[in-house]
Amino acid sequence: MALFPERHTTTTLHLFSGSLTQDVRGIRLDRRRDVCPDLCADALALPLQDQSLGLVVADPPYTAAHAARYGGPMPSRRAVLGELARVVRPGGHVVWLDVQVPMHRKDIWHWWGCIGIIRSTNHVVRVVTCLERTSWNPGARENEADPGGEIAPLDVR
Repeated sequence: MALFPERHTTTTLHLFSGSLTQDVRGIRLDRRRDVCPDLCADALALPLQDQSLGLVVADPPYTAAHAARYGGPMPSRRAVLGELARVVRPGGHVVWLDVQVPMHRKDIWHWWGCIGIIRSTNHVVRVVTCLERTSWNPGARENEADPGGEIAPLDVR
């Protein structure tokens, strides 16, 4: 990962790993056994220790139709980020590929960048959202009341 060259492979999680091949660096996690992940688990109940990860790369289903195609329900982006708040250590990062910037707690995550991805004309535009984990507060969860929980505007300077 060019943006995160210092991240060790055992502290990198590929969440919703799908068809990533075994030669990818890090831990591949998916809820579907048929894609042969390193860990088979639900994104809302990660079998990982608190603060055990330095980097998470997440590529969730973009819509309920996509989720159904993969054989499961559409995950709540906010709830997944809540679980990631538990396992990502302060200073660690989440790189989230989606069709929207996920809502997140501003006191848990620092939103430091977005990169638009355009495959070609007449395709959905995707965005890579980059978040850094702020201070550790084991009681703070994404699904709690968020002071300033509105979606932050995209800075297009």
